[in-house]
Amino acid sequence: MVTDVLTVVKKPTGSEQPAECFENQLSTFLEEICHERAIAEKHRLADCCSRSEEERHKCLLARKKAASASIPALQVPDVVTSCKAYEENREMFINRYIYEVSRRHPFLYAPTALSLAARYDKILPSCCKAENADECFQTQVASITKDLSESSLLNQHVCAVIRNFGPRNFQAMTITKLSQKFPKANFSEIQKLVLDVAHIHEECCRGNVLECLHDGEKIMSYICSKQDILSSKIAECCKLPLLELGHCIIHAENDDRPEGLSSDLSRFLGDRDFSQFSPEEKTIFLARFLIAYTKKAPQLTSSELMAFTRKMVTTAATCCQLSGDKQLACGEGAADLIIGQLCVRHDAHPVNPSVGHCCNSSYANRRPCFSSLVVDDTYISPPFSADKFIFHKDLCQAQGAALQEMKQELLVNLVKQKVGITEGQLETIIPDFSGFLEKCCHHQDQEACFAEEVCEAGLPSQTAWQNPL
Repeated sequence: MVTDVLTVVKKPTGSEQPAECFENQLSTFLEEICHERAIAEKHRLADCCSRSEEERHKCLLARKKAASASIPALQVPDVVTSCKAYEENREMFINRYIYEVSRRHPFLYAPTALSLAARYDKILPSCCKAENADECFQTQVASITKDLSESSLLNQHVCAVIRNFGPRNFQAMTITKLSQKFPKANFSEIQKLVLDVAHIHEECCRGNVLECLHDGEKIMSYICSKQDILSSKIAECCKLPLLELGHCIIHAENDDRPEGLSSDLSRFLGDRDFSQFSPEEKTIFLARFLIAYTKKAPQLTSSELMAFTRKMVTTAATCCQLSGDKQLACGEGAADLIIGQLCVRHDAHPVNPSVGHCCNSSYANRRPCFSSLVVDDTYISPPFSADKFIFHKDLCQAQGAALQEMKQELLVNLVKQKVGITEGQLETIIPDFSGFLEKCCHHQDQEACFAEEVCEAGLPSQTAWQNPL
């Protein structure tokens, strides 16, 4: 398919302008998808392929879905295997990486995939020759993988915002981000950058790869040509090759604020200093998030609820380590992404009307809307299942994160069964796990001990669950 597209898409002739070339590239790409009958049939694209030009494009974009669960997580080969394959055929090795990344992250912008591949290409020669080759390789790959995950989520979030709320909301978001990064720039300069950046994202979201890449190059070159009025923090970035330039500027430190600007910003967590929390307090903090969101969206699975709330607590731990003037931007940005992921989940499989209202009514009001969500009174608890409250001896082998996950799952199951339960009632029901485990894990018949202790701790029977609290 790549060969077919490249054969058709060539440099423009003397009479053909670049913009027309970009449109021809997109049209050729769509035609190739529909020409491959096996692909069109497998993904049920016949309806889209029967349409013409822009309508076909819109239809195919609407069919784009998250990567199938049948595709395993990306496993980068060990350093020896990677170095051997890289040395034997560098081009095929990097192309394979782009392929594996792209099929697992369908919403990742093409220029971002190329940038990550360029970083991968850069680390291999040095790590393959290093004395500590394995450590070098694993450290560098971990950094690239982290950026891949974050970029994929961000790209999907941006496209969802543009699709659901139009470009004006995204422009408002971009004004905020660029004003934070370039606080010395005047409004007219920020406004120009905002319009250019918004256009780039619209083209990237449309799948117009060449224009996305071409316009991205232009704006990065422009930013580097205006360092004196934009930022003193990007000088080193502007010395880098083109594919590395964008990533560097995006992740560069915000420029110093001009004198006279107030730094009185409210913190993401109010006056709490998360870094001073004890492990027990952090566990309680997570539990409170978990209880609140289980009540608001009990239709989510246990794993989804735990994942979303864990991200919120991780955000708190990360952002609270920053200086006061950076905490708000960090917290708001992360919260926006987490809520965006929940809304993407709702679009695919609706959670409940309240979540839908917060996701779709107003982008500017999303976070306040989620904060003010109350217990979902339309939710009907699942039939009581005693299995969810029976503990087995494998609990005694669980440690660290695994043990915390078991505790959290119990908490979710309790609240799902009785969404009206109060924190005070939960405190009387949830066993003291430390004493609970200490006693039963040293008992000869561990499972019998668990059954007895759970009963004594107050976890109700089926009859009790069916009666109102």
